Amino acid sequence: MHELHGRLKELSCGLILCAVVAGCAGDEPAFTETKRIDEKVTDDELKAYVRVIRSLPDEKLPELPLVFAPPPEWNQARTLPVGELVNEEENLISERWSAEWLARYFEKNRRLARALRRERMSVEQFAGLTLAVGAALARNTLEDDRNLDKVLKKGYTAIKRLKSNSHPFSSLGREGKHHVLRQAAWITRVDRIERLMQVPPENIALVREHLEMLQPMFPAEFGSDPLAAVADRLEEQGMPFEEMIESGSDEEIEWDPHDVAVGTDTADEETSNTTKETAGTESSQFSTTN
Repeated sequence: MHELHGRLKELSCGLILCAVVAGCAGDEPAFTETKRIDEKVTDDELKAYVRVIRSLPDEKLPELPLVFAPPPEWNQARTLPVGELVNEEENLISERWSAEWLARYFEKNRRLARALRRERMSVEQFAGLTLAVGAALARNTLEDDRNLDKVLKKGYTAIKRLKSNSHPFSSLGREGKHHVLRQAAWITRVDRIERLMQVPPENIALVREHLEMLQPMFPAEFGSDPLAAVADRLEEQGMPFEEMIESGSDEEIEWDPHDVAVGTDTADEETSNTTKETAGTESSQFSTTN
């Protein structure tokens, strides 16, 4: 009897331990890491991510700041050396691709918080998936024949030259500042290319498969070529000038052949006399020859 009681006690403890373990396992989050843009997004991760977005107003992501940073526009009075401004700009751009930075814009969204709890996903994990899927969508817009390695090589050379510039930005003349800012656009250009080249081919294939569903969920910046907006036409296309927004594009110029005035102008007196003299000489020579 004493032995039976001992066995029952052991069995009871075992059942309690199993229940505790099962309970703990049920409380574990479905997502255990924050996704980076260079990591593969699985089908299950995408499905959970889409379920969260579909629970939000208009089935879209909440309003976000621009992830693709614009080219530098440094204040004319900045006294830091050009090289230090370059380092500062690189850090600011890099921050935009941090899940922690993006998560700050999601934290106060109560509806999103409820949806994330249902999927057992943290705000930072949701932000990481937003960057990973968004980068894949943007990468999908690039042309396949774009020689990105060649563009990067030019960009690295330009940035290296800027970093070696120890002159305070405010000390430069108007043309000097314009030139530096034009070259500083390479910081943005290079960063975008580097980010997009990190996207795994599996993620590109995944967003292509679900493109019609995903595109309306994301801000417009992820649905258009992110390199076109910062392309240097002179460097990359050999154009000897830049087309300004105010003046419009040559591609927009239209003309109608019916509006063209065709005819001959009346020759002025000097031209007329010269023509007559030339004609008379030629005629005389022709007669003599004959």
